[in-house]
Amino acid sequence: PTSSETSGCFHALGHAAMYLTEANVKRSIQFCHKAGNSNPDFFYNCYQGLFMQIFQPLEEEDRQLVAKIKPKTQEEAVNFCYKYTGYQKLTCLNQMWPLFFKQFKDPEKLDTYCKYYDTKDRQQCYATAISILTSNLKLDVNLMLNYCSKLTHPLPGECLGQSAGRM
Repeated sequence: PTSSETSGCFHALGHAAMYLTEANVKRSIQFCHKAGNSNPDFFYNCYQGLFMQIFQPLEEEDRQLVAKIKPKTQEEAVNFCYKYTGYQKLTCLNQMWPLFFKQFKDPEKLDTYCKYYDTKDRQQCYATAISILTSNLKLDVNLMLNYCSKLTHPLPGECLGQSAGRM
């Protein structure tokens, strides 16, 4: 399998773990770690699926699964994610973006979301937000040129590079 196929498989395992454990995050994290066989790339993608299941439920059964644990506000989401460390915290923060999307659509408010990341991970936050924004703005080059031109951090060129990579 390609690395993309492998990543997708482990991501799907994270979603599945939440179903298999009836949304028990601790057990799902343990499952991801074991399934990833101590390979950070594998369990990172599994954690992404696990936390995506919480913050981005798509179907009614998904919403019911996480109803008791899903944070409803930005503050609840940050507190929820800060219970974790390392890759678990990072992937949780990555997946809480829907609660911050309205703010980071404004380039001046991108840090409303990214300020919760550890300094060493802030660049990843910018990349995640810009990738999400590019997709949600229907891959509109002119909108992204305008957005990126208003940023000071990340630099407009970095923003455009990330956006182009998403397209």
